[in-house]
Amino acid sequence: MDNASGQFIVGLRIIHVFWTNEAEWGWVLVLGLRFIAGVRIDVARMPTISAFYGILIRMFFNDHPPPHFHARYGEFEAIIEIATLNVLEGTLPPRALRLVQEWAMMHGEDLMADWRLCRQNARPVRIEPLS
Repeated sequence: MDNASGQFIVGLRIIHVFWTNEAEWGWVLVLGLRFIAGVRIDVARMPTISAFYGILIRMFFNDHPPPHFHARYGEFEAIIEIATLNVLEGTLPPRALRLVQEWAMMHGEDLMADWRLCRQNARPVRIEPLS
């Protein structure tokens, strides 16, 4: 397996892995996000599309359906479905979740437009924060 690559989901991150031979593959799970022994591991960029009250709203490029965004508040992170505003995975404190859902209700069309851009590996547009 010379100069192979792959994309893997680890937790809430997509990791792009490039390795030069099969023997190095075992290091991928051990090393985390580093350059060692010719193995390059690169976390895909997840642009921040909005930020308010300490909450970061992000989307992965070319992420899996259903359309969703990631909300991070301190050590908490949740994946929120755009259509229903339900939490698909993870958790946020109740007040932070209410703020995120309020913001998302106001910007549903913008979120879907950014989702389509990200699915095409295009840079999303910043969305006004909750004020």
